[in-house]
Amino acid sequence: MSADPLIAFSAGRISKEQAIEALRLRDYASLLIMLGAAGLPLPQLPPEEIDRQAAAFERLLRDE
Repeated sequence: MSADPLIAFSAGRISKEQAIEALRLRDYASLLIMLGAAGLPLPQLPPEEIDRQAAAFERLLRDE
């Protein structure tokens, strides 16, 4: 794990659960507050996950 869990989470290298545990936070809201205070962005989904979600959304729209 990265030396800084907040940076590792922002970079997408660890999960939100891992970051919350490593930083000894109460919940995801606390993690988001820390990210904002540090000026760090939310992690981005990998392109293949975005494509998968877009395809699933497209199927849902067609099925209506």
